[in-house]
Amino acid sequence: MQGTLSENEIAMELGFGSPQAMHIQLKNWGLSNLLVDPDAGQQRRRAQDFGDIERLAAAKRAERLFRADLDLLTFYLNQSPKLREHRQGKLYVSSSWVGDDWEEYRRDEYTEEGWKQVCEDFDEDAAQETFRVPISPYVHRGAGPAPWEGLTLLIALHALMNEKVDHLVSVLHDDPASVNLAELHKRKGKEGARQDGVVTELKKSAAKLAVTVRGGEVGPGTKSGGVFPSEMPIALTVKRLTKEGLSREVIHRELKEQRLLDEKGRYWVQPKHEEFARKEKYTVDDVKRHQDLDLSPPSQNVSAPDR
Repeated sequence: MQGTLSENEIAMELGFGSPQAMHIQLKNWGLSNLLVDPDAGQQRRRAQDFGDIERLAAAKRAERLFRADLDLLTFYLNQSPKLREHRQGKLYVSSSWVGDDWEEYRRDEYTEEGWKQVCEDFDEDAAQETFRVPISPYVHRGAGPAPWEGLTLLIALHALMNEKVDHLVSVLHDDPASVNLAELHKRKGKEGARQDGVVTELKKSAAKLAVTVRGGEVGPGTKSGGVFPSEMPIALTVKRLTKEGLSREVIHRELKEQRLLDEKGRYWVQPKHEEFARKEKYTVDDVKRHQDLDLSPPSQNVSAPDR
């Protein structure tokens, strides 16, 4: 039988959920010598497709850097009410409005030598107690092909965090109706799109950067797919029940018994950056998907200790 069918096909023919479950049951019956242990091939497949569990550097090691970024973002945000911009040709000209058109200097705020130097710098009489000098009511932020760097960063972060820029366009664009929001979010292969939209590309680039920084490799290949946070208890239960030798159909029923799924086989899920959760159908195919991912609980996949 094994010469003509794969171990997965044999397991399906015999009503087992997976080669591992079949092997466990045959071992319990004392018949494990009938088939080659599937773990070796399965482990090789996992190493190639999903990889062994790798310890990652603790995220807290970057806390100081992220907090410095947060301080800079706070500075940019505090500057935004004062920001003045206009477009001239293809350039965005930026400045921060100060409002005052003069600055006062007082003698009692300086040493004697310091006061003399200040008066000399502005060609003022050192005998006076105070004087004013005219100043520009704004601070130049330069001109360039993109808006001020602080505003550009705030816009990009909003798009990454919310996945939508509808509200941003409505408050910052001088003609919101002229913006094709669908184009910003389009993806290849959908509705004839030949290339991804700007927001889609931004999210993909951010994800690739994060993968590289965290020690992964970025390149073409099959994606293993993601798992919503609300799916994790289901995925971990699927792994445990698979080790117990249960078939996928039995696992699906057991998930209902354990109330991880409702009576209609649905579970609550809240997609990223969406305000309201909704119920999604969970099928036997989803059981297989979680079996293939073979996710481990956090206690077995922790970050490396701080170094």
